[in-house]
Amino acid sequence: MKKLSTLLILLLVAQLTFAQGKFDKKLSSSDADIANPKKKEQVKTWINRGNLFVEIAEDPVSRLLSGMDKNTLLSIQLRGQKPIEIKTWKGSDGEEYEVYVFDDKDLYFNEAGLLSFWTIKKTEVENPANKAFEAYTQAKKLDPKAATNKELQNGFINLQRVYGSAATDAYMRDDLKGALNGFKGMYEVGEAMGVTDTSSMYNVAFLANTMENYPLAEEFYKKCIAIGYTLDGAVYASLADVIRKSGRKAEAEKILTDAYTQFPINQSILISLINFYMEGGDDPTKVIPIIKTAQANEPGNASLDYAEGSLYEKLNDPKKAEVAYKSAIAKDPKNFFAQYSLGALYYNQAVELSKKADELPIDKQKEYDEMIVEINALLKKSIVPFEAAYAVEQNPIIVESLKNVYYRFVDESPEMKAKYDQYNALLKQFDTQ
Repeated sequence: MKKLSTLLILLLVAQLTFAQGKFDKKLSSSDADIANPKKKEQVKTWINRGNLFVEIAEDPVSRLLSGMDKNTLLSIQLRGQKPIEIKTWKGSDGEEYEVYVFDDKDLYFNEAGLLSFWTIKKTEVENPANKAFEAYTQAKKLDPKAATNKELQNGFINLQRVYGSAATDAYMRDDLKGALNGFKGMYEVGEAMGVTDTSSMYNVAFLANTMENYPLAEEFYKKCIAIGYTLDGAVYASLADVIRKSGRKAEAEKILTDAYTQFPINQSILISLINFYMEGGDDPTKVIPIIKTAQANEPGNASLDYAEGSLYEKLNDPKKAEVAYKSAIAKDPKNFFAQYSLGALYYNQAVELSKKADELPIDKQKEYDEMIVEINALLKKSIVPFEAAYAVEQNPIIVESLKNVYYRFVDESPEMKAKYDQYNALLKQFDTQ
């Protein structure tokens, strides 16, 4: 009977041990260390605690890597773990995924059966990444040489990986809130390391704007601008949009007009200015004086003339657009944007005129013939600026446009046929790259 009682006790201990969490002993030890008056003042204590929480945060997927084959993963990496459910999920990108649902995680496999991303649903402690950040931050406070403490810096780097993985996986699942929190965590860890993570900073602003959290979006767009991370001025347009939505119209207008003077070729600022005036019931041509002032200050700046042409084109005034583009080219023949835009202006006019010609009734033959003459003239006018643009930048879009133009005239002369063959061959080379 005594042997039986001993056996029952041993079984009970085993069951209790099994029921305990995987990290219970480590957590208890860490809790004891930070409760100890001496150890809690040691940098190592807090680094170890941060490392522990990073380990806990990654534990559910610690053996997984994106791109793993489903069958291999399930039979080896997750051997002994059975999914609760298998379902399909369609993302906003239109791609369908097979989702293996586990108690602590969901795994998303693409149509090829490869692991694309995952969701961590449960960890042994709540918010382990945040707890790791708190621990590393405390270690930094205690260490006067934190900036050169490799163990601490590695801990921060590993924590950035945790936040980054959470952000990316959440974004893939259309979980904007989760993505925002992840990118914000990455940014804050970077700041703690003394390194500004510009991508995460911008992503926080972008997602906050998308989620209509305008105060947070404004805060982070301003952080971007403060360190010069403007994406060639596009961040100013986004900031103005946020401020306009917050009801501060005059402030938004000033941001846009000042930014446009500084970044005159930035299309997002130009479009934002036009939309700003149109949506407010104002005349979008109010942008023109801004351009004229900038041109007066820098008369030799071809980019300003290009910006003027782009504005007139958006205002559906092709004649003034043509004049402005030509002025830009006269000042700088190697201005790719001006050359390409002039060629595209002619080309697009020809396309629109072709549509109108095709819609003419049969008894309008004379008008049709006149349109064909005009179409051919426009297409031929596009050749020179298109080829000039291609000489500056070898872009397949230009090659395709030139191929289409020359194709129309292959029967006109051997030279036209040779040009068609040249650009057709070039386009095939781009297709194989």
